[in-house]
Amino acid sequence: GKSKQITKTNLIDLENAIIDSLKVKVVNPTLKELFTKALERKLNREQIQRNTYYRYKEMYDKYISDFGNNRIKALTLDDFVNYIEDTFYKNHLDKKAYEKMRTILSLILQEAFRDKLITYTLQQITICLEISKKDISKNKKPDKPPVYTQDEQKKIKEFCESSSDIRDKGILLEMACGFRQGELVALSWNDYKGKYIAVNGQERRERDTDGKYTVYVEKGTGKTANAIRMIPLSPAAIRTLEALKESATDTDGFIFVYPNGNRIQSQAIYKRLKTVCKTLGIEYKSPHKLRKTFLSECSNTGMPVQTTQKIAGHADSKTTSEYYIFNTLAEDAIAQYYERSEMLQ
Repeated sequence: GKSKQITKTNLIDLENAIIDSLKVKVVNPTLKELFTKALERKLNREQIQRNTYYRYKEMYDKYISDFGNNRIKALTLDDFVNYIEDTFYKNHLDKKAYEKMRTILSLILQEAFRDKLITYTLQQITICLEISKKDISKNKKPDKPPVYTQDEQKKIKEFCESSSDIRDKGILLEMACGFRQGELVALSWNDYKGKYIAVNGQERRERDTDGKYTVYVEKGTGKTANAIRMIPLSPAAIRTLEALKESATDTDGFIFVYPNGNRIQSQAIYKRLKTVCKTLGIEYKSPHKLRKTFLSECSNTGMPVQTTQKIAGHADSKTTSEYYIFNTLAEDAIAQYYERSEMLQ
């Protein structure tokens, strides 16, 4: 290869310069190795929570896959451009999926640039892409209702209150508190403080090298630092918890357990909600939409957004107001608001 002249004033500087030069020539990690290194560093520095760590790994598996086995020095800027364009058009990625892929590639390329393995950046790659905003908008998925209407809430509540299935009590409690799904199934009886409940745990799903998941609860942590919080309980939430406590055989462990003592996992609540909606003839919306529904109902009462944010465990009120508060009122209910206003008569 080409020779490189190194000018240094002392032996130590010269040795370090030679070592750095050799590293650049010898080190040639795969994209997966670069991604893992970057992710581990962010986790160790607490720049991301463990839940985000696992979410990024899942995103890597979905959007990078076999491409990640390539070694960084074997790839050019054009290789990345072609890969991004091919993946986008073949899979008809919408804006959200496209941004997820870019997030993972950004981690990889930043790590490679830090280690002086490449001289180009994601920004330079982006300039070369033939993907327009119009192309992205074409792949937009049909909008689904972000929350359950008040009529739908009433039907679900009545069904779950009359049911003896403990998973239905989980749905009720989620409707009354707005937990994240992983927070709900991580609740223990010692978290229940009468008029309050402490949220200080999260269900984790960790995938091994064989692709199998290990599911467990990690206490003292959450999706973000703000996720660890105390939630004031509504009368509906207290009724549900007291009914669960009365029928519980062990009030020292998890709140949501099957009769055999095994903890109920979040996927079980997810599947049960699908069944309940199908039974009631309601369009299914995920448990996360129950969380959005609860926070929207808090807003309907006139609760300040900063208070709603605190209950939700969000880092800032903008997240709450922009992504978690929606209209839950049916058309006839909105009309009743018109009738109450003298200005609209």
